[in-house]
Amino acid sequence: MATLATLCRNFEKMNTVEKNTTPSPVEKPEAWLSPGRVLLLVAALFVAAFPGVIFGTSSFFRLDYGVIGFPALNHFVESVRSTKIPLWNPYSNCGAPFLAQWGTMCLYPGNVLLLLFPLPWALGVFSLAHLVLGAAGMGRLARHWTGDAVAAAFAAFAFVFNGAVLSSLIWPNYCVALAWMPWLVLVMQRTWRDGGRWLPVAALIGAMQMLVGVPELVLLTWVFIGGLWLVDRKQAKSQPLWLISIPAVVLLVTGLSAAQLLPFFDLLDQSQRAGAFHDPRWPMPIWGWANFFVPLFHYFESTQGFNIQQGQIFLSSYYPGLAVIAFAFLAIWRKRDARTWLLLGLTLFVMILALGSQGILYALLVKFVPGGGVVRYPIKFVLLTSLTLPLLAAIGIAAFRSDAAEKEPRRYRDLTAVIVAVIIEVLLLVALAHGLANSFDMLPQLRLNTAGRLILFGLCMLAFLKGGNAEIAPRLRRIYLTLALIFLGADLLTHLPNQNPAVPASVLSSEIDLPGRPRFTGTMQRAMISPAAEQALLRSSVTPWNADLTGKRLALWSNLNLLENVPKVNGSMTLRQGYQDELQKRLYPDDPATAPAAEGLKDFLGVRWFTREGEIIAWAERAGALPLVTAGQATRPAPDTDALLDELVSTNFIPDEHVWLNADTAKPRVTATVTNLIFGSGKLQFEVEAEAPSVAVIAQSYNRNWQARVNGGHRSVLRANHAFQAVEIPAGKSYVRLDYVDRAFWNGFAISALSALLCLSWITAEILRSRRNRA
Repeated sequence: MATLATLCRNFEKMNTVEKNTTPSPVEKPEAWLSPGRVLLLVAALFVAAFPGVIFGTSSFFRLDYGVIGFPALNHFVESVRSTKIPLWNPYSNCGAPFLAQWGTMCLYPGNVLLLLFPLPWALGVFSLAHLVLGAAGMGRLARHWTGDAVAAAFAAFAFVFNGAVLSSLIWPNYCVALAWMPWLVLVMQRTWRDGGRWLPVAALIGAMQMLVGVPELVLLTWVFIGGLWLVDRKQAKSQPLWLISIPAVVLLVTGLSAAQLLPFFDLLDQSQRAGAFHDPRWPMPIWGWANFFVPLFHYFESTQGFNIQQGQIFLSSYYPGLAVIAFAFLAIWRKRDARTWLLLGLTLFVMILALGSQGILYALLVKFVPGGGVVRYPIKFVLLTSLTLPLLAAIGIAAFRSDAAEKEPRRYRDLTAVIVAVIIEVLLLVALAHGLANSFDMLPQLRLNTAGRLILFGLCMLAFLKGGNAEIAPRLRRIYLTLALIFLGADLLTHLPNQNPAVPASVLSSEIDLPGRPRFTGTMQRAMISPAAEQALLRSSVTPWNADLTGKRLALWSNLNLLENVPKVNGSMTLRQGYQDELQKRLYPDDPATAPAAEGLKDFLGVRWFTREGEIIAWAERAGALPLVTAGQATRPAPDTDALLDELVSTNFIPDEHVWLNADTAKPRVTATVTNLIFGSGKLQFEVEAEAPSVAVIAQSYNRNWQARVNGGHRSVLRANHAFQAVEIPAGKSYVRLDYVDRAFWNGFAISALSALLCLSWITAEILRSRRNRA
């Protein structure tokens, strides 16, 4: 039998297996398991699991999908359709950069689907279509590694229906990043094996993953590629670009992504996360490894009917399927080569890192490795197992199917042993769950769910064995192998009830009309959710689900104000201006009972609508809200941060009388009038007439990319009232214009355009050379 090292040598085409692959004795009857048929089966299971999402009658909504991701992408779509580049978002957090957030996916080419088709249907299909793309990549990768169509099909199913991958449906950008992961691994391997001909293709795929803003998955992908590069060094050393293949691709990916990365790092430097990007919350519980075998081990059911792991809520599941674990064990037992050890080592490594400080490695990583804290929540490390475990399973399947006839008894004995081991492990963990049970555990549901896993596991393995029986007619073997895939998919799609529920699409797409809802007519005055309502909405347990989401939309919670184009004091932008975030924390303390009245600050911020007293989603109009731009206030040098924040939320703050500036200047109050205010996304202009030199104060978050012109001449934008903007104006009548000029974006755009031109020229040259060689 050829070794995996031989299997990995010099593959010629993307659609062919590697050279020297020894065909399985039963390969021909199963040759119909082509990538196209496998993907059709994947798509069919998605249609069966999410019919409403596929046909547009319903939409995903759970957690971040409905209140953060969908509203942000809807804002992006509306901006682009109105021919605007969404650099600045005037509606959230008193104004915040939008494109620079990275996770908004503004520059991802695949967004054309969202621009061409109606939302919310387009976003659901966008996410599922990318998972199908990921299944195609995993199938190709597994086929190249093993030369076995059945192993490749199982790997594709194990990847796309993995619990962690299905958990990621609530984040469309995670679906995209996961989808490109196996493709990037596959093409990078071609790059260092084929002398660099695939280098520009690898760079383009790497940029696709980079542009969607999931740095954790980008890092994990490249860690995997680095390990594979070391494993493959013996086969690839003869190629001239072997040593520099990874640095060259990383450099090109950086260039292609510069239009996104440069604005992001500029915003990061000004944000609340500057210098402290990591977040140790939500590690895998110390007993969390049990959930690889028993999905509901130490889970509890929320009042809304969602099953949640006790100790972390970021990933709803990371269950890989018992059949996948069994075949992975078989690979470790039967195929102990460098690639198998790499997959096993990386799997154990990220499982330990996912434990956070409980596993020691995470604390060492954050402390001693530069950038080690880029994975914000430790549980995210487990996402790499969605790549490593399917590949291990594929190796195990290929090893089982490629054994010669004389090894027949041994291979069945080994497979039986791992099946029994998995069943024993599951039963022991069920017994342990009863022994460690607390008041939150769902023991009856756990027993029933585990029984379902074992039944589907048994059916999957039985169908797999029947499909490999050479004494059975080829047509029946095809049916059995198809059933094995279906049972695997069914196990993963049903292992966690209500993992990805849906609500009627109208909840997100229809206009909601309710008396008392904030309505604005171009004044840029704001709505403000009360601290008590903010906490209640965060912990909402309203049922049914569509009522909960409708209530949150009426309350303009999180990013849902973007659906209504209503400006709001707070919001859910991932990165906020650091100064604005400090002020927001004073307005929204952890204990709502200690929140200051801050009536003067509310007036300054233009808060025209505030949550009605004692209510959560009802609004009350308030008097005293100032316009977006005021002028003529007495100026005072700003004191230290804590003292200034205390002043701003106190009853002493009268915003139309005085303003604190980050400049050593003090001017008396003068009479001034602001007229002809015109504002848009990233621009603001007005006229002001003052009896003496003074300042115009803009109640919009300060960002150093804003530039001001007064009567055609440049003026500095000062930081006013800790987190906002001011411009000095002369006596008399002045014309003032402010523009958000993101030089980082435009510089990055130039770099990205040149990098794209280089890659496309390279690819074109390679195609022309290939045609000449064939001629």
